[in-house]
Amino acid sequence: MIKKYVPKKPMMSHWFMRTNAKNDKNTMVLFNRFVKLLDSDVQYFQCIPNNGVGHTVKWIMDHKVTSWSELLLEVMRLAQNVGNGWLLTGDVTSHCSAWCNRPRVAGVQSIEWTIVKTSTD
Repeated sequence: MIKKYVPKKPMMSHWFMRTNAKNDKNTMVLFNRFVKLLDSDVQYFQCIPNNGVGHTVKWIMDHKVTSWSELLLEVMRLAQNVGNGWLLTGDVTSHCSAWCNRPRVAGVQSIEWTIVKTSTD
């Protein structure tokens, strides 16, 4: 039997960064510092005001890994570039998240990431 080749979706992680920045411009300055420490490609980011008490930036990262375990290890490695004292939650075999309130960029209040295993992983 011949099977049709279907390219795999890229493995992705979803990230959130909460700041105490008062405006979009200052938020983007913090985000650029953060991305420099992250040392990876960021895509599809969005800056959202938090009712006058800062901003949240959310973004997605595509990863060039091919397995769930590689994705988990890569995201954890990236996370330690930008923060300390991560709280890991969820199931490390299928849906995992982590939260940190000890970021390495002043002005950032907390960081969070989430990965979800798809059925094809």
